[in-house]
Amino acid sequence: MRSCARPARAIAGVVLTATLLSGCSSQFDADPYADNSKHAPIDIMVDANEADQLVLAEIFRQELIGQGREASIMKEDIFQETKAGRSLNQRGNFYVGCTGAFLGVLNPGEAREISKDYRKAQQASQPSGEDYLARTHIALMSSLPSDLGTVEPSGATGCEDATPELPENFVVLYQDELFDREERQSVASLTKFITQKDISEMAEKAAQKGDVEKVVRTWLHDSGIKILDEEGDSDSSGGSDLTGGS
Repeated sequence: MRSCARPARAIAGVVLTATLLSGCSSQFDADPYADNSKHAPIDIMVDANEADQLVLAEIFRQELIGQGREASIMKEDIFQETKAGRSLNQRGNFYVGCTGAFLGVLNPGEAREISKDYRKAQQASQPSGEDYLARTHIALMSSLPSDLGTVEPSGATGCEDATPELPENFVVLYQDELFDREERQSVASLTKFITQKDISEMAEKAAQKGDVEKVVRTWLHDSGIKILDEEGDSDSSGGSDLTGGS
């Protein structure tokens, strides 16, 4: 009887181990942020004095609300002064700004170093061929706190008064666990899709009508935006895309 009991226990142990491993595998395969998203309200922080950035913030707000999220715009200074220097305003969890301006706060030393080379390249008689937007954005990604994420920058630019002088393409930062994979892809796609012409026209119309919410709603409707549901990440690796429908 003993010789039969041992194999039975061994088989039970193998089954239990396989069950536990199967459970772990399903956890690793799932979106790691899915359980954390859909709950926290999204506080979009934007400089109230920047009309272009307000338009961008409103675009993100309406898109996220359309996906069932609670989102609002906070018109406050994105950066705050602390004893350790300037930092992101912790009252927000989604920030609309520009590549160089963000880098200048998160990593001032690196920003100054890139700016020095950037200004030399602009003054040179022969172009160096270096992509300073890419260099600035890579430095920004490397300088982010571990709990923040970002996306590829837009082709549209702003933050004209930011120092030091750097490429200032619009980009967003957000709390990494705020979104699931689909929402991150949507944010990345919208950022890449928006053009300088779109932003400038909407900002002008909003100034005339005094209603940025209505202007953005009309643009979203008329543009026929459709976010493509693709496999892969939607972060700065460029794994997202977007098309305009008819």
